[in-house]
Amino acid sequence: EFGIALNDRFHFYEKSDVSIPNTPVNFNGYSLDKNTLYMEWKKESPQYLIYKGAKKESLLLVDSVSTGYYKDTSISTGKNYFYAIKARTTGGQLSQYSEIISIYHHAPAKVWDYIISGQNNISLYFTERIKTGAAELSSFSLKTDAGQVIPAITCIPTGEKSMLINFSQSLTPGTYVLQMKNFSDYYGSPVTDTSFPVRFAAKQTDTLFYVESFQLLNSHQFKMVFNLPFDSASVLNSANYSFSPVNFIESISLDGINRSVLVTLKNGRPLGATGIESVLYLSNIYSSAASGRIAIKNKSAGSVLVFSKNAENIDNVYAYPNPVQVNKNNTVTFANLPKYAEIHIFAPTGTKIKTINENDGNGGVTWDLKDETGALVQSGIYFFRVRQLDDNNEELHNKLFKFAVIR
Repeated sequence: EFGIALNDRFHFYEKSDVSIPNTPVNFNGYSLDKNTLYMEWKKESPQYLIYKGAKKESLLLVDSVSTGYYKDTSISTGKNYFYAIKARTTGGQLSQYSEIISIYHHAPAKVWDYIISGQNNISLYFTERIKTGAAELSSFSLKTDAGQVIPAITCIPTGEKSMLINFSQSLTPGTYVLQMKNFSDYYGSPVTDTSFPVRFAAKQTDTLFYVESFQLLNSHQFKMVFNLPFDSASVLNSANYSFSPVNFIESISLDGINRSVLVTLKNGRPLGATGIESVLYLSNIYSSAASGRIAIKNKSAGSVLVFSKNAENIDNVYAYPNPVQVNKNNTVTFANLPKYAEIHIFAPTGTKIKTINENDGNGGVTWDLKDETGALVQSGIYFFRVRQLDDNNEELHNKLFKFAVIR
């Protein structure tokens, strides 16, 4: 409010706030728990408008807050959401959109098992996918009963849901507290367990037998490495391998050393980036006589292998089954997809009949063989164009593929 002297009077005026607020910065978010998505930003204005959409191009105003954070519970598990915010002044002036972010809703990863795999090594197993790159060493440490902190010197993922941590000194028998900080899962959500007890017993490695690591070589072959030499007869027996969903083994062979084995599947359901999480359960497999003939522990972290990932690019995308029989298969899966992809399907005439999206990061998406009107497709050669997208839904690459339909 200000006054102006006119003749013998003062006239008072109130000045409205007409300045444009700064565009919000430091906007980020993640899945907080199985019910909530959480976002935060640098607070510089009295109010913020929240925009949300299933696609980057279709954001709608859904809420407003006066804080520097927002929690969204109107969500569905397994879906990806896009968000942006605008700052608003008390005078109603709006900023430009913030950066648009995407958040995948899931239950954040937590530790469900561990194995002492050496005098200074611990293998951790998580309930959800973790990042495939080496983790920050400062994220992990061990604390002794006396309060001594033992830092990690290497943190290496050994699978999509497992990690091997090497510490700076050998562990003596006793109870430790494994501490984690600033460690997020594959989708950016902080791992919920920040500390938990770890019991290290004498001769721990002499009493456990487990799969130390595994590697998917292609969609029908993988390699396993055990922590101890194994009993060949039990390892080569396909009856000791059980897949969910059901899969069938073509051959099992030794891989040159007595701790490594190659498993080849029959031509059928592929592993890896297929949109379906395949799990292998090992049972009745033993270490060698020289190492004590120790039985692998059923349904434990060291005997359960989970195959699920996404591809880095679209070079090797494929459809299966191919050809697909409408009355027998009812669905076709587009596999070996990157984290985000958009698939346009074209009839033999060249007409686009369906668009589907992959955004949950499991590398595959299934189509029910119905066009946009709900009608089953006819026999013929169908084409599908795959668009690889980045985190902001912008196209990186695209490529055309084909598959056959038989009725």
